[in-house]
Amino acid sequence: MDLLYSTPIQGAGEDKLSWGNPDSKAFTVKQYDRSLSSPSIRSFPWKCVWKSKVPPKVAFFSWTATLGKILTIDNLRKRGLILVDWCYLCRESGESPDHLLLHCKVARELWDLVLGLFGVHWVMTRTVFDLFSTWQGPFGSRRNTLVWRAVPHCVIWCLWRERNARHFEDTKLSIPDLKIQLFQLLYEWIKGMGGSSINSHAQIAHLWAVFTWFEAISGLKVNLAKSEMVPVGVVGEFGGADGYSNLFSFPIPSSGRRGNSVRKASTGFPLEWARFNKALRGKWLWRYGMEREAYWRQVVEIKYGRMWGGWCTKECQGLYGVSVWKSIHKEWGCFLPFLSYRVGAGDNVRFWHDTWCNGLPLKVLYPKLFSIARDKDTSVAALMSFSNGTLHWDVSFSRNVQDWELESLVAFMDLIYSQSLDGTGQDQLCWNKMEKKGFSVKSFYHCLNPPSLRFPWRGIWKSKVPPRVAFFMWTAVLGKLPTIDNLRKRNMVIINRCCLCKTAAESVDHLFLHCNLAKELWDSVLSSFGVYWLMPCQVRLLVDCWQGGLGRQRISLIWKAIPHCLMWCLWRERNLRSFEDLETGSLDLKLLFFRTLIEWLNATRCYSFSSPQDLLNSCNSLDH
Repeated sequence: MDLLYSTPIQGAGEDKLSWGNPDSKAFTVKQYDRSLSSPSIRSFPWKCVWKSKVPPKVAFFSWTATLGKILTIDNLRKRGLILVDWCYLCRESGESPDHLLLHCKVARELWDLVLGLFGVHWVMTRTVFDLFSTWQGPFGSRRNTLVWRAVPHCVIWCLWRERNARHFEDTKLSIPDLKIQLFQLLYEWIKGMGGSSINSHAQIAHLWAVFTWFEAISGLKVNLAKSEMVPVGVVGEFGGADGYSNLFSFPIPSSGRRGNSVRKASTGFPLEWARFNKALRGKWLWRYGMEREAYWRQVVEIKYGRMWGGWCTKECQGLYGVSVWKSIHKEWGCFLPFLSYRVGAGDNVRFWHDTWCNGLPLKVLYPKLFSIARDKDTSVAALMSFSNGTLHWDVSFSRNVQDWELESLVAFMDLIYSQSLDGTGQDQLCWNKMEKKGFSVKSFYHCLNPPSLRFPWRGIWKSKVPPRVAFFMWTAVLGKLPTIDNLRKRNMVIINRCCLCKTAAESVDHLFLHCNLAKELWDSVLSSFGVYWLMPCQVRLLVDCWQGGLGRQRISLIWKAIPHCLMWCLWRERNLRSFEDLETGSLDLKLLFFRTLIEWLNATRCYSFSSPQDLLNSCNSLDH
């Protein structure tokens, strides 16, 4: 009764409907949608996932990880695969997206490192979804906020790459190397945000943080004044702004500040930090062989002993003491092939084993003569003598030389007698790559990191094709498509036979390049454009050498989309035959290719083709 009497009623006028939400005076679709939505449903953190300045493939991976849909062991077991549920990183718990990317031991070490460098104390969330939902930038400037937003993408991407490397390639990075890889990847992304727009003072502070990071990861202290490697101590404070100028004597990327920094083109940055660390150690191996009277060398030699000739110490096998020289000596095996010797008196150079003439050891040049040599470990001085200023060699063998060995013996004698030696002076080390200038860290780094075939990212991501097709092409170039050979590597029992030609085994390169149906389609398409093409052996080489345009800018967009479209049609045909038991004829497949290509080109609004003949006529008219 109290409720009824408390309700205000006028008793006059028409009855009307009113919207029951007190926050809104009138009905709106937006208010009704909010009323239907459960308050427990959280909004997807799309802004942190898609608005971060990271590569599109990384943003796509972060989106998949946030949804919990990446192919971890627990998700594969839900699909019926029989697999052992354990984490490939820590090898302890079951593998799930949240455990792998957040709670694994390896993941926790990376997260602690990154958050510690930013000075942030963070209680790790339970899921990846919660991580991106709560990842708010703690910095004021827009640039620092962009860097902060890229951090979770970088960490989980490095963890996923390492997990796949251990699973599929049976390779494993140590924790320090994984931290270096994380730092290198984050540096590349930060550089892509526009490194030249930051002011000098802030950039110097950033570089100082980089060196602090390098010291923490590699276990080395960077001597900024001499750019040398010294044992680890307490990292001291860097006093005064004047000391910052010493940073630029170290080979780091220039950021707009003028100074005595090495140019980016000459250093080849971004550096492979693990190999650069080896190059720094090689500097000490070089100094050990050259500075025979140095006090530090004598101390090291007394502790570890010396090898034949005194060019390096014996192998460090002790389990005690400081391990600085142990880590340096480990690089002797990869350092030795780039060394040669200039013979003086010849007491410290081995005749057969060392490189002192013709760029290779004599045991490699003349293996048959080396096998019958009487003394295989003798020095050059023991076999060399002078009579009236004339050089004589006393090389003895354990048996007489056979007839078929005479030619080799004559060439051997001609070589050693062609050397200009006087038997005096001190034996010296020579650096093969720069014999006149001598050893340098830069030259050794280039020896360890020779130029290789770059990934053809421009041919994949810069083509005017749908994003999912570009992502498919990227996966195909990496050889990671779920073809039968890749599925068999995942312990699936499947007959390895190509669904298109039904004769050979199915692999990525065979399916898209060398299958009979694929070759027929390639020949037909290329002949339509008046091109004769020698097909490479790999999809990666095809994309790398597929130069677009045929001399015309307008044809360039068409030409660059051809491999994407053709391989997409082949993949669709393969899946139709595998899963739906449907088969398309060769002629229909060609028509499907041209229809798909025309749809993609018309979607760019640069073309308006109505038929395949219209497309070919346009290309031929522009070409002539």
